[in-house]
Amino acid sequence: MTIIGVLLATVCTQFLGVIWYSDALFRKVWMRGFGGTPVVNDNRVYMAAAAGMFSLALFFNATLGPYFGISGVHEAIHFAFILTIPVGLLQISHTGFEGRSIGAYLVNVGFDATVLVIICTIVTIL
Repeated sequence: MTIIGVLLATVCTQFLGVIWYSDALFRKVWMRGFGGTPVVNDNRVYMAAAAGMFSLALFFNATLGPYFGISGVHEAIHFAFILTIPVGLLQISHTGFEGRSIGAYLVNVGFDATVLVIICTIVTIL
């Protein structure tokens, strides 16, 4: 568990976000889920997303082993999937109030689950 793992996990999750929310995968479903086609051309949004992923990777880098007892890749992946359950449940309450569809909810929860698997796996290996 090193800073290299944190940086690599951050880069990988940012790259995943570019692909996940692109026209090639889930952009249309996700945009429809918000009832419009907002365009984000503000670099601050991307920097905030990168800072969030970096912070999440840093958190897991510091806690997976010492606090959660994760020592192998299999345990890290299992932990990430288990963590997806409360994360997904927390988002359900926001979905209706924010006017999002179930499709947008599923795209976001799928992304979050994949991000958790990537971060937990990379920081466990490195």
